[in-house]
Amino acid sequence: MNEALTKPSMYEELFFKDESFNFETIRTIGLAGYKASDFGECVITANRIIDGDLISWKNEWEKTADCVFAKAEQFAKDGHNVSAEHAFYRASNYYNKAMFYLVSPNERSEAIALRQKAVLAFKNGIAYKSNISSVNIPYENTTLPAYFVESNSLNNGVAPLMILHTGFDGTKEEMYFMFGLAAIERGYHLLLLDGPGQGESLLNNLYYRFDWEKVITPVVDFALTLACVDKDKIALYGASMGGYLAPRAVAFEPRINACIANGGVSNFFAAMIKVLPPELILLAEQHPELFNQKIDEISSKNVNLAWAFGNGKWTMGVKTNAEFFQKIKLFNSSAVSGQIKCNMLIIDSRKDMFFDDQPRELYNLLNCPKEYIVFDENSPGQYHCQMGATKFSNEIIYAWLDKVLEHRV
Repeated sequence: MNEALTKPSMYEELFFKDESFNFETIRTIGLAGYKASDFGECVITANRIIDGDLISWKNEWEKTADCVFAKAEQFAKDGHNVSAEHAFYRASNYYNKAMFYLVSPNERSEAIALRQKAVLAFKNGIAYKSNISSVNIPYENTTLPAYFVESNSLNNGVAPLMILHTGFDGTKEEMYFMFGLAAIERGYHLLLLDGPGQGESLLNNLYYRFDWEKVITPVVDFALTLACVDKDKIALYGASMGGYLAPRAVAFEPRINACIANGGVSNFFAAMIKVLPPELILLAEQHPELFNQKIDEISSKNVNLAWAFGNGKWTMGVKTNAEFFQKIKLFNSSAVSGQIKCNMLIIDSRKDMFFDDQPRELYNLLNCPKEYIVFDENSPGQYHCQMGATKFSNEIIYAWLDKVLEHRV
């Protein structure tokens, strides 16, 4: 292997010194293999961005998105359908990237507008596909926005189903490219959703809940109304914080036959507070108002922390840093992980900046058939959710799923 690939820091400061900016850029470029970005467009955009400057980040990604979207519209007008489809996909991804750090209440209207542009661009792209449809999944007194992608490889009229959702900050549109297209290529039906706290559901004022089985059970109910779905071969895939949500759901939902947690999380609270010093954690418990002030002070100089608490307050539906701190305590599946019965795949990326040892902790709690895959410091997939190397990791992940579901195309 090339010596550069053996270095633990192979992705560090590749584009930015700011860790968050660098990671998000790699996350965006990494989708080039699935038609959702272009290396050159991303590099040119990154070169215009002032390192660590949130306004610059938003402005430059939005400029790129607007430019690509305009090209897509012209291609569509001129009848260049393939070019239009691909450009709409890239514009969707770039709009999402532009709004990524817009998490404070005074930025809400701008964030919503950019997210809506991202969804519009994606829907313009999939309009060229005959096997993808927008669906609304009944959920409590409302619905969850989703896409259903029908497999072209039916066996006796049915095919396995992959249910896929993101975690703390992604969208169903991003998941389509990151992990969803790989399922379609391998003959799976795909059901992509924005659960509470995610994507379009967040725009509809639905917020995260720790008891994710209350989300996934109606999703499975909906899936089983589709005659083309093999009811004995249903998989659930949760990415990032979804590595907590999906295992939590299958602890209570017996109709799912296999679950992928990338990366696995048993205690999301522990993962989130690891960056906080002990005295600050104590402050949150004893003096919440002082905690609120202190987090705001630190966040003014720390992009990652500002984003984590800002996004957390929005997606959890709370107003203060202390309320967010208290709410995420509920996101701990340690007590119920042992009751999972389906096949489980736990994925660990050793240079994960968020979850550290959480995948191993979850794996050790499981009593079901299970497998543990590690992308170590010498692997292209060493970053969180294998950002920058999803072609590489999807080959390994779906080989496992094909095996446990006895599926071949």
